[in-house]
Amino acid sequence: MEESKTWLEHQKSKHGFFVRLGKLFNHRMKGGVTDEVTLTAYITASMLDLNISVSDPVVYRSLSCLRNSTSDLSNTYTTALLAYTFTLAGDMETRTQLLQHLDTISLQEGETYPGPRSLCCVVLIELTWTMEPME
Repeated sequence: MEESKTWLEHQKSKHGFFVRLGKLFNHRMKGGVTDEVTLTAYITASMLDLNISVSDPVVYRSLSCLRNSTSDLSNTYTTALLAYTFTLAGDMETRTQLLQHLDTISLQEGETYPGPRSLCCVVLIELTWTMEPME
């Protein structure tokens, strides 16, 4: 695991995001990896799912880059993925901001386009199931 993490750390852009190398073969990434923010969110969420600490330098720097990227929330799927990633990291402030944005765009779209509203509900369900009980 450490070797993989070290390799990933060396695959970052000058801005701190992970760079895409080669082709993506994971079909579970239904929203697709369209940019470095999405890829960084996937990798960071995966590390957090593997119980790598948020204080780990690779995870910490990735979360910092992702936090700085939340000013551009034009991609609904990426926004939902970011909300999930920050939930895993225990950053409820950023999570709340992202979920509020998803809720706002779903209300703006109304009934003409149910995608964001449905996505927001799916994210909320997913986040509820992945949250560990607070002590």
